[in-house]
Amino acid sequence: FCHIGQFKTGTTSLQNLLSKINLNQDIYFLKKFLNTEETQSIDGFNHHPLAWYFYEDEIYNNKKYKFNISDLKEEILDKKKILISSEYISLVLSNLEAKKNFENFFKDFKIIYISFIRNTTDKNISLVRQFTSYKNLNKFYRKFLQFKYFYDLFKKGYFISKHIKSKYKVKFYTDHKKYIRVLRNNSRGKFYFLSYDETTDTINEFYKMGFINVQNKKNKLNTRKKKYLLHLYSFFINKKFLSN
Repeated sequence: FCHIGQFKTGTTSLQNLLSKINLNQDIYFLKKFLNTEETQSIDGFNHHPLAWYFYEDEIYNNKKYKFNISDLKEEILDKKKILISSEYISLVLSNLEAKKNFENFFKDFKIIYISFIRNTTDKNISLVRQFTSYKNLNKFYRKFLQFKYFYDLFKKGYFISKHIKSKYKVKFYTDHKKYIRVLRNNSRGKFYFLSYDETTDTINEFYKMGFINVQNKKNKLNTRKKKYLLHLYSFFINKKFLSN
């Protein structure tokens, strides 16, 4: 199970939760290629280094991200169900060669991609702000980049961020139709796309899909007075989804 964002769809909150809880049944959360406090990541608890490895971003050459791919192979050798979470994997999937390399590595697994779609203008604004907020940019160049990114978004449906310096050409898609088409193109994975807006609770969606243990949601469910309804609903959803 590979959670791939999109960007700005509550992924950081979900990833921080995954660092503190037990997952359901026999699902294993990858420990290798994991961003943690030790790597001083501003993005929290996630598998970004795994994505950086596969599209060969120069950030991966930083010595604190020197993971050994053979260690990851050994880690998943006896695992039946694993969970990966990084919105940067959507960038891996935007390039055919990087996508092929990624999926070949997990050739012994059936791959199920999970992506939230936020097809709103405020998402574009938030995304552009995020990738033009670097301290080393002067304000005039920042404004230029913002204009360029918005132009690319409306003209092409994607933009390429200045800070991503990788071997493979990867793209931030904001046009949801292009995004879905590119990700599915020549992929052997199965995709689940979910609609996202300001009312969507990403954590609750993962609970309903069966990843998060009931005990981890108990207090939250009680406050919403939905405990028994969600338990009943999740029983059928979990059984069907996780059996895939």
